Amino acid sequence: MSLFNKNGISSLIECGPGKVLTGLIKRQFKDINPLNLDDFETLSNIKND
Repeated sequence: MSLFNKNGISSLIECGPGKVLTGLIKRQFKDINPLNLDDFETLSNIKND
């Protein structure tokens, strides 16, 4: 995960049920925007943003 920050990653999408990785990213890296994708409605919302 430290490579994400070093390489300028600004957003991550966690695919599947649960939000474990999303929570870890929020706590470790304040400048990365984590998103959780667990259904098609969320996919549509992310795609439109």
